[in-house]
Amino acid sequence: MRNQQKRVLTYAFSSRIFVYSSKVMKPTVFIHIGLGKTGTSAFQALLKHSSQSLEHSKILYKVNHELSNGNVKAARCPNWFEEQVINCIENNPSFNKYIFSNEVLHKAMSPFFEKATNYCNNLDFHILLVLKNPLDHISSSYQQAVKGGNWSEGFEEYVKNIQYKSSALVKASEVIAKLDEMHIKYTLYNHSIVKYNIVKELASTMEICDFLNEENNKSNIINRSMSSSEVQLLVFLRSILGKKEVIKISNALIKTLPQIKSDKLPLGQDCIDRVKDAMNPSVEHINSRLQINNHLNFAYSPTTSSSVSNGLNDEQVNVIKAVLSNSLLRSNSLESIRSIKNQMKRQKK
Repeated sequence: MRNQQKRVLTYAFSSRIFVYSSKVMKPTVFIHIGLGKTGTSAFQALLKHSSQSLEHSKILYKVNHELSNGNVKAARCPNWFEEQVINCIENNPSFNKYIFSNEVLHKAMSPFFEKATNYCNNLDFHILLVLKNPLDHISSSYQQAVKGGNWSEGFEEYVKNIQYKSSALVKASEVIAKLDEMHIKYTLYNHSIVKYNIVKELASTMEICDFLNEENNKSNIINRSMSSSEVQLLVFLRSILGKKEVIKISNALIKTLPQIKSDKLPLGQDCIDRVKDAMNPSVEHINSRLQINNHLNFAYSPTTSSSVSNGLNDEQVNVIKAVLSNSLLRSNSLESIRSIKNQMKRQKK
């Protein structure tokens, strides 16, 4: 860590302006804004696990116990930047670095863009944005939609429904353009290239590798993607059992069996070509800001030939529901389900 002179700090709370001595380096504020499905949960878990070690080194990752992931709440928080980021810095003024993270912040950057210039004279903002090849990201988004019980059809149907676009990458391109306009520092990564090294890449950018408790972090595999068989099961069960039960089942599979290898599902060439046409402007813009060896591309290599589909009409679904309901009542399967849940809890302990 670079040596820094002692900081002289005063506040003008009414105008929320920091005043630092001109002879010292400004603190750096790292804001990790996504994307989702790019190792974000693993990175946030490691930061949370290492928060005390970081604090001892004058680096603040303020754990928010109200959030399952990250330490900034973006949903329904139209002024998250000043209310959470700036307030945190004001209340903890003795740190050299501050780290904030939320995988959906790239969709909610307006509060930052509107207010950041008020603080740029005294704080160095550094935005961290992890990207992913378009088809890889669309594949991950499909899996997330199935796991969350929000989709009950096949992969190609999903791609058609989102109009052959990764909305997250489109938004990322817009954010990058705005950061350029405002001369805000940022670093981009391509998760499709660095893969599981993304946590180390992010930590290296922030120069915090020496303060992370990686050996004691038991959350290396978090929110994994699913095998084709698991996806097929959840797509089928979504129609029969509904969203809530699908979420319970997917969470149980992920937490109890983190070692299961995930699959990339096959996608027809026509679908791939349509994604290329729809995403090419955003990809070209993003690539103009990436080193050539980290460029986004449209390569896609499915790991299975098994496609996923529902294929059940309403009449079929109703028949299956009726049979399952009767079977559960006759065999007292509810007790069996409780037994399985208790066994999973014991395994977790």
